[in-house]
Amino acid sequence: MRKSICFIFLIVILCSNAFAKVYELGEIVVYGDKTKTQDITQRDTITEDDIKKTNSRTISDVFKYVPGIIVTKNAKNEADIRVHGLGQDKTSVFIDGIPYYETKYGIFNLDQIPAEIISKIVVEKGASSVLYGAGNAIATINIITKDADLKKTSFKCELEFGENNTNNINLSLNKSFEKFKYWINVNHKESDGWDMSDHYDVKDGKYGYYNFKNNQDYYTPVLAKDGGLEDGGLRNNSDYESNSIWARLGFIPDKTSEYYLNFNYLKSEKGMPHDIRSVLAYSDFTKFSRSENYEKIGIDLSAKHDINEIFTLKEKFFYHTHKDDYLSYETQNYSKLLATSTYNDNLTGFSILPEFYFSLKHNLNFSVHYKEDTHKERSEITELFKTYKSKTSSIGAEYNFFPNEKLKTTIGASYDNFKVTDIEGDNNKPDINTFNPMAGINYEINDKYSIFTSIAQKTKFPTLEELYHDRYGNDSLNEEDFINYTIGTNGNITKNIKFDFSLFYHDLKNRIIRDINDKNKYKNVGQEKVKGYEAGVSLICPKLETLKFDINFVYNNAKNKSKDRTTDKMLGIPEKQLKIGLEYVIPRINVKLNLNSLYTGQQYAETPERVIVNLDSFWVHDTRISKEINKNTNIYISANNIFDKNYEEEYGFPSPGRSIFMGLSYKY
Repeated sequence: MRKSICFIFLIVILCSNAFAKVYELGEIVVYGDKTKTQDITQRDTITEDDIKKTNSRTISDVFKYVPGIIVTKNAKNEADIRVHGLGQDKTSVFIDGIPYYETKYGIFNLDQIPAEIISKIVVEKGASSVLYGAGNAIATINIITKDADLKKTSFKCELEFGENNTNNINLSLNKSFEKFKYWINVNHKESDGWDMSDHYDVKDGKYGYYNFKNNQDYYTPVLAKDGGLEDGGLRNNSDYESNSIWARLGFIPDKTSEYYLNFNYLKSEKGMPHDIRSVLAYSDFTKFSRSENYEKIGIDLSAKHDINEIFTLKEKFFYHTHKDDYLSYETQNYSKLLATSTYNDNLTGFSILPEFYFSLKHNLNFSVHYKEDTHKERSEITELFKTYKSKTSSIGAEYNFFPNEKLKTTIGASYDNFKVTDIEGDNNKPDINTFNPMAGINYEINDKYSIFTSIAQKTKFPTLEELYHDRYGNDSLNEEDFINYTIGTNGNITKNIKFDFSLFYHDLKNRIIRDINDKNKYKNVGQEKVKGYEAGVSLICPKLETLKFDINFVYNNAKNKSKDRTTDKMLGIPEKQLKIGLEYVIPRINVKLNLNSLYTGQQYAETPERVIVNLDSFWVHDTRISKEINKNTNIYISANNIFDKNYEEEYGFPSPGRSIFMGLSYKY
């Protein structure tokens, strides 16, 4: 702890944001005056102010109150961001236009990204732009970080403390000199863990080993001793510590060119709270586990050139590395180490984005994306690494046409390729090509209301986990196919009331699932239909303008249509979800009160024994009270789950009980 804090202060001192700007070059698709781009699909923009209102400490916290998104914690104690209930592997995640994921599973744990570095987040669902490249089957999330200001130097210090030795220290600095500027953020988070609800009841937990005989799994559970697998209080194995550095150096030689060198470093270790009801194990792997020695390094180079009034060229080059150890223990005491498995990844790639603005009525954008992945893994430190390599490329084009001031049309298409280039043994090396068109229309009825509709064909390539898992892998897998439909409207009912409403429909074919009729192997046999609507209202109280409300409701009717299905139900997708945000500034004393409430309806889950069970609906309420002492200093107190609700978002994994934090920020 002391070394981490000293390390943070040393870096900031050597570098001598609250005033940091949006890093505009981090955007792939720009919504602005130059293109008059309007929505043709469901799009949400989360601002820095929105992040503060929701007590968010990491990026995954931010999405808890974003419409149409469900956030849960999986068995690896990682956030799973589900757009319209579908897993995070169906959504492409970018940070400043650079893809972020870990190679084997195709997802990235957004708990590792501190909320303090973010200026805004753009979420596009359904017909997201083809300019993002391959992989955005359901949605695209682009996280835009902060940038330095050429006109000023600023510094910000944020301190937060909570129960169980929880602390969050964040320092940031931006500075400029002549044509150069830099921004740096250093973050340290640490906790002994989180408390469970006082209403938690001890469950009869069991654990056992999977045996693999005659190409079948056999699960032989044993009932845990007194106290089950979790006896309440401080959640077993929920501690964590993380450190991160995010830095950017910018060079602006003139008004027509920009160059940025970006660097980030993440290091962490954490416990993985186990299932309270049933924990499985193999001879060299268990779910009594910890993640240690996690380290990720990213180096990106971005540039922009305004060649002339018509042509703009953007380039991005990136190199990322990642490694971590997964420690398996024999029991919930975490005293006897069973095995240590290791992952080691490298990602190298580039994006070229030519943009042509022929006139206010016509613009044509292209994209070229290419990346190479190398994944190395071993099940034990005494083993040699197995190596897997793949390449992914995409060529896209998108044309926007504005026949008049009210109508905007968009058509686009991408040609995407995924190819495995190197593997262990004689396995098949897939080489998959897909063509993905899209189209959309936005029409402004008048200066208050607009309507839009879009359709897009999308695909998701199989992951290395699905292709080459030791027991369940299938090297003959093909891509998953999606057709996404959206129709909606938005506008201003009055100057104080805004609304949006949209229908969505996702038609999924050839989804990769474990086939219980064929030794649990991954196969392209899933057929699913996900349809529903999102409705939202934002209003400012006419007679009390310091009182604001945001209300969002999602209805989701998800059905499993697979041929040999045992149920029509889709797991982990609640039919109803309601999100409410309230903000009130108390006059005279200028104290700001934020209250956020989340209702999640009943959903279905599956036990390790493949039994379908119900997860109860729940209400959760969070609050934050803040006071600006002066223009440079702000203090606050916040509480999550203020009524100490005992609930589960994932079966077998209780969510935290009530937690209270106090914080202070200072800037100049």
